[in-house]
Amino acid sequence: MFASMEITAALARVAPRGAPRCGGRRSFTVTKHPISRFSGKHRVQAGPRASRSADATDSVQIATPPLAQQSLRNKANAKRREFSHHSSSSSSMDLSMDLSIDDDAVLVVTATDGNPPVRLLVNYDQVIDAIVCELDKTTHGDRVEFSVYVLEPGASTQRVIDAMRRAANRGCRVDCSLDCSIVSAFTRWCEGTKTEAELLFQLAKEFPDDSLQSSGDGSSQSADHKSAGLITRPTKTKQGIVTFSRRTLPTHAKYVVFHRQRGVSTAVFGGVNIGDRFRCWRDFAIRCEGRAAVGALAMCVNGEAATFLPTVEAFSKGPGLPAGSARVTNPTTSKHVLNPGPKKPSHLTSSGQKQTTGSRFDKFKQALTVGSRDRNKTRDAEARANGLGFVANTPSGFDVTSYVAPWLRAFPGTYHVLPALERLMGDTRYDEYVIAAAYLDTQGSRVLKLALDRGADVALVMPRVPNVYRDANAKALSGLMDLYGLDGKDSPSRDTTRDTNTPKDSEKQKPKGRLVAYVCDDMLHAKVFLARDSRGAVPDACMIGSCNLKQRSFFQFAELNALIVQPLVAKQLGNELVAIITGSERVVIGGPALAYKEPKATIEEWCG
Repeated sequence: MFASMEITAALARVAPRGAPRCGGRRSFTVTKHPISRFSGKHRVQAGPRASRSADATDSVQIATPPLAQQSLRNKANAKRREFSHHSSSSSSMDLSMDLSIDDDAVLVVTATDGNPPVRLLVNYDQVIDAIVCELDKTTHGDRVEFSVYVLEPGASTQRVIDAMRRAANRGCRVDCSLDCSIVSAFTRWCEGTKTEAELLFQLAKEFPDDSLQSSGDGSSQSADHKSAGLITRPTKTKQGIVTFSRRTLPTHAKYVVFHRQRGVSTAVFGGVNIGDRFRCWRDFAIRCEGRAAVGALAMCVNGEAATFLPTVEAFSKGPGLPAGSARVTNPTTSKHVLNPGPKKPSHLTSSGQKQTTGSRFDKFKQALTVGSRDRNKTRDAEARANGLGFVANTPSGFDVTSYVAPWLRAFPGTYHVLPALERLMGDTRYDEYVIAAAYLDTQGSRVLKLALDRGADVALVMPRVPNVYRDANAKALSGLMDLYGLDGKDSPSRDTTRDTNTPKDSEKQKPKGRLVAYVCDDMLHAKVFLARDSRGAVPDACMIGSCNLKQRSFFQFAELNALIVQPLVAKQLGNELVAIITGSERVVIGGPALAYKEPKATIEEWCG
């Protein structure tokens, strides 16, 4: 637990080399601790489907012949067993978290760090650089899915648009979507901003889809051509296609997926919007790679595609598979794998529309299509077994009653982010949580109470002056601090134990957890959770995504979150959270950070 409730001391083991010091009203010294979990460093060696052109780094190697590959895998598995035997504190989950997400990669214990399959991006420039870099790696036949909440003006936005244009010129297909709903329009009106939907619309006109203009039945041909029996077929060129879809339902998910025909597929997702205004905001995103990770993400937002691959059960049985093949742990039954929650029905797309099944030949073609061949439960199970699971909210329609009274019911659709958060905060294996949240309301406070009510300690950092909803934040945080907060003497502000004059006066309720809160002078736009076990019995878990701790995010907006159980990501996230907290000011009960005005706070809570 938090010994003195100074969060930097509690997180010191997350930052083995000490956290970078930041400017702020108050700073703390972070004690240095040695790395305690692994004695060696790991590098992921690519499998046969990776190529030098896919990712020109030292960690990606040209595949060896099949027999040599099998020999290498057998040696790597032997090293894993030996490493597991000599590691006193690691579990099977600890080792599986350092494996590549791609099913044909092997773990190699080396002296240098390689390019991890899941990498944390800690600022806006890193996210933009990653998106532009991945776009520039696309080739003919690849496909890109681009979805953001807002696309505001700026040089960085133009960089992304130019990279899309270069990709389309090479023959890549780029499918863009942008939130153009009335909900986001109202938010932009409040902030006095705009979104650059016109840029994507013009780009789509520059690279049209010929199949839509010239259909096979001649429906788009002129009457003269039809009467003469002449039907113009689409002209096959090397030029790619750009499509643009205006989302009419609130779509807050932010992701860019790069489906590659021959190279290693990658994806970038998280909470970062695109526009120069967001350059100075503190936020996080994830870059992941591999067929399992990208396929799992695509299935989460688009639904399951037709597949002719073995089922999850058949894939995990083992007999009949070649030696060295990856084995899948069923995430719904394994005690080591954290299951973020059920997937949305496979007949719903990310926009809530039903998929058409088509003929068997259409399903066969879809199974071989770039962007669909790995969109199945088998790849999703592989990703979860290796510590990466996705959950999403998928609204399928607008409901007037829900919009007017969001606390009564949700929009039509499926909503899995809130249940996943509730499971994470209610997981009794974890007793320490560090959370960075941009916005908070009454519904979000209930999520944090799941951990506090069972005795877990929570450190929460929020922006001092957010871009919107400042009074709503202060109202929700004030309510939490009154129940669980600490005063200046590191003691609870109220007696949080049960009154002994109860029918069971011989038993006392376990003391509630303690909340220590901080406010950051920067605009902190993050939505990240770090769950820890103070004893180190289970690996740390991270949840990163786009969903805010607010009622409309839980029940009305399309959102995308990921639960990640990988030591390297948890260590890096812990370092970043320490850096943010050391430059922040601790919230004092009755202080200015908790001051708010009514009815402004209630109105802001309704708007958000």
